[in-house]
Amino acid sequence: MEPEAPKISYQSERLSYEEVYQKNKLPPFTAERIIQEIGVLLESLVEENSRTCDLSKIKPSFNGKRAPSISIRDYMKRILQCADCSKEAYIIALVYIDRITASNEDIILSPLNAHRILIISVMMAAKFYDDKYYSNLFYSKVGGITNTEVNFLELEFLSLLKFNLHVSADVFLEYLQRLLEE
Repeated sequence: MEPEAPKISYQSERLSYEEVYQKNKLPPFTAERIIQEIGVLLESLVEENSRTCDLSKIKPSFNGKRAPSISIRDYMKRILQCADCSKEAYIIALVYIDRITASNEDIILSPLNAHRILIISVMMAAKFYDDKYYSNLFYSKVGGITNTEVNFLELEFLSLLKFNLHVSADVFLEYLQRLLEE
């Protein structure tokens, strides 16, 4: 059995994610691959939660009136085609989703809320990380919800994250490596 490679920590370094790729000799990857992997992951989580969780205890703020007819993977493809986010923004969005579900027991990904949580997390990641991002009105049109809802959900999302949008290079690398292993 080969010894495990030492884990590199970037806590004390201020590196760009591009520098993290280079230091870890990560293979090239595309936004399409990332959204495919995230889509598969989120769809399986929603399916599992639908079978095993009491969805009546979910915080209703992110719930739609009914589940969208579009799959999460197709919804992500739509976001990718329209929003022009960096591939890093999608990974950061996944970190945000994990943070809000891990720290709030009444936030459980379900068919009624997964799409809304996803569009808001991508929007927030793009606003935080990307140099170019679009307005809330634009994301409301891409996401199929009203601008008023996007504005409300953005504030709710930020509150659930305790306004902490920073994702360290270590955490980013961990999520990226997991996605690329899939």
